[in-house]
Amino acid sequence: MNKFYYLALGLSLTACLAGCKKDDVKPNGPTLTANETLLTAKNWRITAVIGTTTFLGQTITTDGYPLLKTCQKDNFVKYNADKTAVSDEGATRCSTNDPQTSSFTWSFNAAENELTATGPVNGTTQTVKAAVLELTATTLRVRTTNEQTQGGYTITSTATTTYASF
Repeated sequence: MNKFYYLALGLSLTACLAGCKKDDVKPNGPTLTANETLLTAKNWRITAVIGTTTFLGQTITTDGYPLLKTCQKDNFVKYNADKTAVSDEGATRCSTNDPQTSSFTWSFNAAENELTATGPVNGTTQTVKAAVLELTATTLRVRTTNEQTQGGYTITSTATTTYASF
């Protein structure tokens, strides 16, 4: 009987000590860098777009935000920790035929100064790379650059887009 008592007491103490042990289990999901945490913390909505085109030594700069339709100004993007993202049409869609949301994947380069997005556009998969100019808890500012050569001439277009978190 004493052996059973000590065995039961030993098992009870072991269970208590195991229950008090510090939890070594890692949290669910990937470990995020500081920039990934900033990017995934909130939704992002466009607040400014400045376009610049250079051709034959001439540069033209355009404020593109006023050119957006009202139905585009309420669109937003939600970046997720699993490197997926959802683009949402917001409260007003420009066309009832447009889907409310579309998904894509995203990643940072090693230096986290370039953001890459890959997803479907008009039935084909497209990849867009943007230089990260600013990323804070309230502001994401990126620049995309496109260079085309036509008839021996090079046209360089850039768009600097600012997003506000909400």
